[in-house]
Amino acid sequence: DIKGDLTGLAAPGDPANPKLQSRVTDLAWTFEPAGHPVEFLSLSGNLGAQVRATVHSFGPLLLGKVLNLNDTQTSIL
Repeated sequence: DIKGDLTGLAAPGDPANPKLQSRVTDLAWTFEPAGHPVEFLSLSGNLGAQVRATVHSFGPLLLGKVLNLNDTQTSIL
């Protein structure tokens, strides 16, 4: 995802987290922290697998985010 919300799936959870401990207790589960395999995609190819895309395929909202444009600049796109 563009905001990075899902990147946490790659790292194992913190077993000391009080909310997690409460949930595990409520459900009578045994919790074993584990990360999950993820593949990061990057337009530049520096921080992940390179994705090729045309400017036209992005659309104005995504292109505005990539270019760090403000709302006015994005609306002009």
